[in-house]
Amino acid sequence: MGNQTYDRQWEIVVQLRTRVRGRRAVTRVLAALLSVAAIVLAPAPAVASHTSSTAADPCGGEQWPGVPGTRVKSPNSARVYLVDPNGYRRWIVSGYYFDLFGSWNGIEVDPYLQCMLQGPDLKTFDLDNPLVMDRGSYLAKEIDDPAVYLLDGDQARWITTPQVFDKYHFDARKIVIFADTELSRHYYLGPNWT
Repeated sequence: MGNQTYDRQWEIVVQLRTRVRGRRAVTRVLAALLSVAAIVLAPAPAVASHTSSTAADPCGGEQWPGVPGTRVKSPNSARVYLVDPNGYRRWIVSGYYFDLFGSWNGIEVDPYLQCMLQGPDLKTFDLDNPLVMDRGSYLAKEIDDPAVYLLDGDQARWITTPQVFDKYHFDARKIVIFADTELSRHYYLGPNWT
């Protein structure tokens, strides 16, 4: 009887091992299937932006507004931008920088300039002569009116206060004087420059 007990115990051990091996095998198969499913169902890796110069996007895929009144440039470019009242950087068309400002002093260098929102270039065109498109923006006023305007595109934008004029570092010596009503004949009245 001892032998039968031993045989029966051995038989139980073999059955248990088979079950355990079977469970381990099932566990391994399930683990493999889950791994394959995780690979197949995983989201695709992010593709670098075409504007990014490096593998890692320094902007985190976003752009943000700048501080109005700031003159700013990139460390590897000569282009100078003015941040407008809405926080957009606006390129000051080459050759016309000194139509607005008296010096290069105060220009900030920003290595993350490409992350700042960009608006249209600061340039003007005359309503009477729409073929002249590449004139840079400049400051203007009429003889008998103390209001000073920034000419931006086809718009005359009123610079609302002396504090706003100073915030943008404009140079009062650069103001072009128009005869009365000449400014309104050549430019639409645009939103205030604040």
